[in-house]
Amino acid sequence: MKLCFLRATGAIDADDMKLVAETVTTVHDVDYDLITEPFGDYNHDIALQRLAELRARYLDDQDSPVIFVLFDENAVESHGAMVLGRAIAQSRVAVVKWRSESDRTASACLHELGHIFGLTNRHCDSEKCLMYPYAHDNPLQGKTGRELFCEECWRTVTSDTIYESLHNASLERRSKVTRGLNRIRTAFTATSEKIRKPKPLIPKGIVHTSRTFPDTNQYQDEYTFLYAVLEYYGLGQASEETEY
Repeated sequence: MKLCFLRATGAIDADDMKLVAETVTTVHDVDYDLITEPFGDYNHDIALQRLAELRARYLDDQDSPVIFVLFDENAVESHGAMVLGRAIAQSRVAVVKWRSESDRTASACLHELGHIFGLTNRHCDSEKCLMYPYAHDNPLQGKTGRELFCEECWRTVTSDTIYESLHNASLERRSKVTRGLNRIRTAFTATSEKIRKPKPLIPKGIVHTSRTFPDTNQYQDEYTFLYAVLEYYGLGQASEETEY
């Protein structure tokens, strides 16, 4: 399972969108995909329906459904009121109003994801919790989920099966990447050792002198290096007319 962020139109800057995605996923410690191709400027009822249909077809690298969050500059309508976001927990999709302040957009996004992560149709009475029904203007950078949600809401979020699946999938994906990097690092180290410590082949029947085997870095080209190797084996300096 993976969290995917989309934008309704190209008017939303992709770099700003990435900043919001980084803030949100850092709080939950999960991976994400950023889909910058404009989704389309639809009525939000239609947009959520299309997202649900797309989510049913879109599978991540573990063949598991993703969660879609759509950013839109237009205000979101819910039950006749204009709100900052709207989520459909069963479909695992949400639409969030895009605002110029990245922290405000991230706050609304975290709030809507809370509805997907076990807090369906539920809000919190604590004004310090992101699940409070009204907008938060507090800075989010560097804060953890425990600091942004009240204890009860955070416990509900982190014990939700969808959240656990998303979190565990992220950990497994990172573990695979780490194992792959370790294999590459091991192979590279072994190859580097062989390069740093060459074992020169001694022609049969020839005893080399006591001098150190020539270092390629000390010669301008392969020909002068070859002459030095011949001298090392006591074969004398080759003439320039010698063919190799």
